[in-house]
Amino acid sequence: MTPHGAESQNPHASGRNGLFMLEIPLSSDKVKDGKWALKVTRPSFRPSQMIPLTGIAEQGKDEKGVRQFVASATVSLKRIQGTAFWIALTVFVMVYVLIAFLKDKYRITDPRLLAVGGSVLLGVILLFILHGFFHMEVSVAALFGAALMVLVNKMDIVEILEREIEWPSLVFFIMLFIVVGAAEQTGILQVVADWILRVCHGNLVVAVLIILWVSGITSAIVDNIPFTATMLPIVAFLGKTIPGAESGVLWWALALGACFGGNGTIIGASANVVTTGIAERAGHKITFFEFFKQGAPITIVSLIIASIFLLIRYCQRWFREGSIAWDTRRRCRARGDRRIAVRSPAPPYLISGVPSRIIRLPIGL
Repeated sequence: MTPHGAESQNPHASGRNGLFMLEIPLSSDKVKDGKWALKVTRPSFRPSQMIPLTGIAEQGKDEKGVRQFVASATVSLKRIQGTAFWIALTVFVMVYVLIAFLKDKYRITDPRLLAVGGSVLLGVILLFILHGFFHMEVSVAALFGAALMVLVNKMDIVEILEREIEWPSLVFFIMLFIVVGAAEQTGILQVVADWILRVCHGNLVVAVLIILWVSGITSAIVDNIPFTATMLPIVAFLGKTIPGAESGVLWWALALGACFGGNGTIIGASANVVTTGIAERAGHKITFFEFFKQGAPITIVSLIIASIFLLIRYCQRWFREGSIAWDTRRRCRARGDRRIAVRSPAPPYLISGVPSRIIRLPIGL
């Protein structure tokens, strides 16, 4: 509530009953003779108009000898159905319709199995989060959950091994990691990382774009885990040597490229392989080129959007300083032929095309 009077225009919060107390350093005559108005605001409601306060009555003095005056007003507020309300309502309706659809088409036939499976799943996710604290591999957590499900529900292990496990996907992953491990041991991934380091030449924008697109393309061909592990020391080194990289933009470029690149091909991400295997068992075969025709455009668009976002979010200063230095050089050339040394805050190639941070600019004195 915001009372407006002779010397008071500060907001004051009231209790649930709407009462609040305000101390004003004024004489009693000024309080009685003054004109007072009240404006009430509340979240999700329209603010009220200025409401004049009439009938201000004196109620004596408190224990400190301060005179007390009382006034009352009845205020009606109108609720606002803002954007958040309509979004929440839309989500609620969609969830309600989805639940009704699932109840009709996919009925729960074994509530006990659902409860046990959900509890085990939550436990496995918790172990995934805390595996570093327990010094435990994530594979141990997954195997623990699977073994617990088999023991609690007394499942037939032979039937599970023959019908439920995606053996083609497992064999594919085994062979894929063998190939990726061989590429890592022979130094192919290290060659790619060293090439990125040589091409950047201390240029922030070039480093961002190269790391983003090379990690995206590479992650579509091989698994992104070994490539990302190989790029970690390179990105750490570039983050310390390239001006402006201390904001963490190179780490975002590596993360976004490795993530979006997995959408390009079937072998780009483990989820793609598992999903295509399940779809083939259900009678919907998805070939490599069919997936590539749909996934490659999405990957390219995602990388373009990520490039624009990273450049706008983290490299505005780079472009601004580079344009200032370029304009300075142009104006200095037009003024004379005497030369002085000017230290460039922008990447070198944008101004002079040489890998030096000291640019010689002609300037008239």
